[in-house]
Amino acid sequence: MKDGVTFWRCWRSKFENKAKCAQVDSDVIADKFGSFFENTFTCNNLGRAETLKNEFAMRYSSYCGLSL
Repeated sequence: MKDGVTFWRCWRSKFENKAKCAQVDSDVIADKFGSFFENTFTCNNLGRAETLKNEFAMRYSSYCGLSL
């Protein structure tokens, strides 16, 4: 003996999404994406950036693996 009403109620709760996704403006997404990565990868200390660049160049000259 199967309970069809309970089965379909359970099915709908798991597989039917009542919340509809609204259309999002692609400019908004692009701006948020850009802002996130700009803040994440912005170097706040230009002196430190130059030091790291010079250190890389010095070490790279003696690197003997696959080229970058």
